[in-house]
Amino acid sequence: MTKRFHGDPQQGIYPTLAEASAAAISLGITSSAEYQSRYKKDPCLPSNPPRHYASEWEGYPSFLGNPEQDRKRRKCFYPTLSQASAAAKKLRIKDSAEYKRRRKEDRKLPSEPYNYYREQWKGFKDFLGQPEKYRTLAEAKVATRRLGIKSAKEYQKRYRKDPRLPSNLHQTYKSEWTGVSDFFGKPEPKFYPTLADASAAAIALGITTGTEYQQRYQEDPLLPASPRTQYPAEWRGFPDFLSESSREESITLLKALPKRSGQKNSEVRVLRNRNDKG
Repeated sequence: MTKRFHGDPQQGIYPTLAEASAAAISLGITSSAEYQSRYKKDPCLPSNPPRHYASEWEGYPSFLGNPEQDRKRRKCFYPTLSQASAAAKKLRIKDSAEYKRRRKEDRKLPSEPYNYYREQWKGFKDFLGQPEKYRTLAEAKVATRRLGIKSAKEYQKRYRKDPRLPSNLHQTYKSEWTGVSDFFGKPEPKFYPTLADASAAAIALGITTGTEYQQRYQEDPLLPASPRTQYPAEWRGFPDFLSESSREESITLLKALPKRSGQKNSEVRVLRNRNDKG
């Protein structure tokens, strides 16, 4: 015997809630859990009827022909959106995901407020009293500075102090984003423009090995922590960077370099003497 459906499978999902309801009831389905396990027995039933029939949806009890259960269920929840909203705000729920996790802390909050209060519903931001995020990066930057936040790490800890600041700055302001340093008002570190300049400065400090460089490079604020990363196209290793063959060139370069804080006047002379001894 060929099984008959209320709708033609080739026509797709039932176009109205009433037709889908009749089909589900004819299958003997009595709960939302049972619906999820059995709706495929009729290929015209949608997997998510609340979403598919959002404008008509009144809950599973009504959909599955249990009006009395539906009435009892409705009496359990706040009768108006404003009351439910006030209760959710009292719990300090911040978003839809948190609402789903915590709404049972108040038994009068429905699991699907967007369906239960669909005629008044304007979205979770409105329901939870969350203001819109700052529209521009400049506005977010001003708000961040007002909070005294000075780094990305500190931002992640404290941005919730202002509910209009987003958790992900780069994603929210993708078209305007110019980097962490610019946003937090920190200038990019300025290093010697070329490997030869950095080599001359390191040699002037008397550094002779890569290990010593890591211990002492901060003596000159223009030396990068990783010359290999800073000058990838020119880098040939620490032996070349600190080699004897670089010393004569370093003397010439040092004469042209601007005086740095803490640089001794005798550096060039020291280098020349070392080179002469070599």
